[in-house]
Amino acid sequence: MKQFYYSLLSEYDKKNKYAKPFYATIEKSYSGADRYYHNFAHIKQMLDYKNSDIVSKMITRTANHFFRDKNESYELQLLLDFDLENIGSKSENYNKNSKLIRQEYRQISDEIFYAGRVDFLRKMLSAKFIYRTNYFKENYEKQARMNIKNEIKEIRSSTFLMV
Repeated sequence: MKQFYYSLLSEYDKKNKYAKPFYATIEKSYSGADRYYHNFAHIKQMLDYKNSDIVSKMITRTANHFFRDKNESYELQLLLDFDLENIGSKSENYNKNSKLIRQEYRQISDEIFYAGRVDFLRKMLSAKFIYRTNYFKENYEKQARMNIKNEIKEIRSSTFLMV
């Protein structure tokens, strides 16, 4: 992965003067004990799906799945769908990942975390489709919606929050 990262920046940093320390910072930040789901392995998984040209232009778009542009390329749509793949996974896997995400944000109080989590999940449900590509719509959409509804129901029944 390190060489892949260096190749992304090679046009701007021929001798890896900046790429090396930046890579070390990224690796350290995403390998920390506080990273349970959004960790270095998740980044590697995302990079494995696409080639370097596409990743270098699109990886930052995974931070906001709610923004939809009618001119999105198929490659971007696919990358965004891969990023949300776990939402449409089997319930056991989804629940495990939800717990890992909660651990990652454990410094945030339950009240604030779960209010934000429910808001995020409701936004997902309010979209006509969670996924962008036909493949993901056909194979993951139904399960994703079921997982999200179940998580909202679980949060509402197990917390004092009025969410």
